[in-house]
Amino acid sequence: MSEKIRSGISFHGSRMRYAEVEKTGAALRLVRLGSCDFDFDAEKAALEGTPSRLDIIRQAVSDVFSGTRSIDFTVVLPPRSVISFFSPVSDRAPEAEKKRQLEADIILVGGRDSALSVSAEPVFSENAGGEDVTWYQVAAIQAPVRRNMAGVLSDFSGVNNHFMTSMQAATRVAAWIEDRRAGSGAGTVAAAVGCYDDCTEISILDAGRWRHGVCAKSTLASDVAYALLDELERLDLSAGDLNTVYVYGDRTNGTMATALAAATNAAVTILDPLALFDNHPVDERSSFEPGQYVLAVGASL
Repeated sequence: MSEKIRSGISFHGSRMRYAEVEKTGAALRLVRLGSCDFDFDAEKAALEGTPSRLDIIRQAVSDVFSGTRSIDFTVVLPPRSVISFFSPVSDRAPEAEKKRQLEADIILVGGRDSALSVSAEPVFSENAGGEDVTWYQVAAIQAPVRRNMAGVLSDFSGVNNHFMTSMQAATRVAAWIEDRRAGSGAGTVAAAVGCYDDCTEISILDAGRWRHGVCAKSTLASDVAYALLDELERLDLSAGDLNTVYVYGDRTNGTMATALAAATNAAVTILDPLALFDNHPVDERSSFEPGQYVLAVGASL
């Protein structure tokens, strides 16, 4: 019997991608995977809330997930739609104090805005100066975005609705692949690089665990390679420590792969979420560009 079935949705321009994953122990089964094309910018409509277009998206979501047994729906937020950053919090602090600190950090980074709601994902724990701390990826989400997505998912009663940053979704896929490639992932360092039209995401995984990440404003291959090296240095790692660079997104190309390989000497490969599953048919694999489905699958894990 399955432990849980989860569904993930991501938007990019006029396209919505979706996935549904059933988890039983350490086994993953792909229940559904696909995309919908709209004759308007679905990403903009989902974020800004054009009523008539939100209703079209709602109907599409209802159709593609018809008959679902999913208990969780997660919508992936693109980098430009969310304020996100990493923040360390003392493990000794009471929960109320942790929340206050993270909310204060949001104000420092993004300014005071009562329409923002905060979510925080624990990423990595370490001992710093004799004190145990946990690093969180903090995301500030506009309240209208939450309302829009609640409306899009309104046909599914009794399910849990969540949000996830694109960096978090991609890193989940990379962490699962790293874990399967190297057992517990012990001794391996990897990076996940998300290539978008207006920015580039860089995440570092150490021993299968997400350590840190940054969203670089540049999309130039040389700039991205430099930013990757800078992230490694921030974590007291070097290019020689890096084994694999996973690339994903809508702008993966040979120029980017060449620059990253030259800067690090690591193996550069497309982040393939379908590698997590044994049940996908051959014709499905040939018709999908796997790097573009990373976010929807990651949100389903």
